Amino acid sequence: MKTLTAGKPITINKFTIIPIEETRLYAKALLESPFIYASKRPKALILINDEGSKAFDMNFNEVPLESLTSHISGLKELIENNC
Repeated sequence: MKTLTAGKPITINKFTIIPIEETRLYAKALLESPFIYASKRPKALILINDEGSKAFDMNFNEVPLESLTSHISGLKELIENNC
């Protein structure tokens, strides 16, 4: 199972950064024992300043902000509250 969530916003001077985190959870049965694996890693960053907001992947390629807001519940409101 894979989910995307918005992390805690960080404000530095005139910039606000919202990390987008990807959480993965795997569960399997190996022989007679359960095996559970979970990981969390950064997926993207949303940068907000006086000029607006932009989203970047971890290679700093710009990604459409709408693609993130459509997949992450409450992200659009979080961005609007930090503008």
